[in-house]
Formats: sequence, C-alpha cells, structure tokens
Amino acid sequence: MRGSGRGRCYGAITIVSALATGKGCALGVDLPVTAEVRLEEGKFRKKDFVDLCVAEVFSHYSVEYMPRVTIASAIPPSRGLKSSSAVANAVIMATAYALGERLESEEILRMNVAASRKAGVSITGALDDAAASLFGGLVFTDNREDILLKREPFPPDYICVLFIPKEECPTRSFLPRLEFIRKFSQIMDFVYSLADQGNIFEAMTLNGLVYSPLLGFSTDLMLMAMAAGADASSLSGTGSAVAALVSNRHVDEVILAWGKGMKVNIRRGVE
Repeated sequence: MRGSGRGRCYGAITIVSALATGKGCALGVDLPVTAEVRLEEGKFRKKDFVDLCVAEVFSHYSVEYMPRVTIASAIPPSRGLKSSSAVANAVIMATAYALGERLESEEILRMNVAASRKAGVSITGALDDAAASLFGGLVFTDNREDILLKREPFPPDYICVLFIPKEECPTRSFLPRLEFIRKFSQIMDFVYSLADQGNIFEAMTLNGLVYSPLLGFSTDLMLMAMAAGADASSLSGTGSAVAALVSNRHVDEVILAWGKGMKVNIRRGVE
C-alpha cells in the first residue's frame, strides 16, 4: 500500500494550568502545524513521540506500515505553546487520512493523550492542550479522568500577544517539582472555578501569579503587560513564553512595554 494524508492543527495558550489539580483551561490560537504522512510497505520501528502518535492510529485500525512523516510548525517548541499537542493532533489526523479513514474528534484526543503519556512529553496527559489545539476557543477539562467538560467561544476584538524567550523549557524538566506544586491545589481549585464561572481574565492572571514563581519565572512581563492595558497575562504552560490577552486598541502598547512581541489571532471556537 502507498497512501498519503495531511493534517493541520494549531497551538494554544494556558488559561488555568492543570499541574496542581488535574483540571485545566486552555485557549486555541492561530499558530499552525501541518503534518504530512506517507505510508509504504515495510517494518515500522517506533523511535520517538511522532512515531508513537502514528502507532496509536495503526493500533486502532490493526494495520502496520512504514511511515514517512514531514512536519512544518509555526509553534516555537518547549515554550508552553502546546507544540507537542498540536503536532500529535496533526500527525494522528494525517495518518488516518493516509489510510483512507477519518477519525472522530474524541478518538483523536484519546490517541493524543495516550501518545503524550507514553512519550513523557506531558505531565497531566494534556487533554486541555490537545482539545484547545483541535477545536479552538476555550476548553475546560479534567485531565485526571480524561474528560472534556465543556467548550466555549472566546469573545471577539481580542488579540493574543506573546513574549517568546530564547530559552526552551521542556515540560518533563519540571517533574521533580510536581509534589511541591500540588501543595497549591486548593488555590488553583479556586482559580479554576473563576474560569469555569466565566471570569477568564482574572483566572488567567491569577494562574500566572501562582505558577510563575513556582516554576522559577519572574512575573515582571505579566505585570508590564497589565500596566500597558492587557486584560489578562500569564506564563503559558510551564514556560518560557508569556501570553497576554489584549483588546485591539492596546496591542501596540503591550508590545512597546515588552520591547518585542508576537501578535497571534485567537481561534474563537464554538458559537
């Protein structure tokens, strides 16, 4: 058999991290990832995270081929912008298309979470990141139970502004701090409840104020963004990127305050 398929997905930012409690909220942004998969006859040797994503699809359909995978990504890796989740979604979709199949969203997310856990690229399974990457908009998840709790659209007239440092921060590097981070679970339960009740900006900013020092980052960039007119700002994921949600009229002020910044459209999600 020779078949090929292409999948496309997107990055996301953290609203409320699931590290402390298992419950998370994320927001899709327009940072695209495209994966192309070509299938050829031959032995499949699983070597890395991408191969594990392909293997999930092969297992689902009880097939095996030798995949050739090409990925083009606009997401800086290991910055907390959900690059692994987006790559996994795109590769899983592309592999299914190469087989002449189309997966339901629930199956894509299940395979994404399974591959992420097997590869150790996520601490929680990152269902929130995977869902925000796939659907856009706001997603709320229980990562302990692998449940997508709800999806909501994000209001118009906002831009995501990103400050992306040079240094990479792989998620697994924070594993030794996990037990300490969980000491703050009651605080983060409250922060999650704020987001769940619709107070997205307040929840995101509190998330940054809690997690930044826990993960070894300064809150200076967050506070600078807020002072310049951002409605919310936070470390995204485990860093190193800082995200700000900014109304259109204040975008230039936030970028000026930071000295640099990347404007990214928000994927508003369900209506």
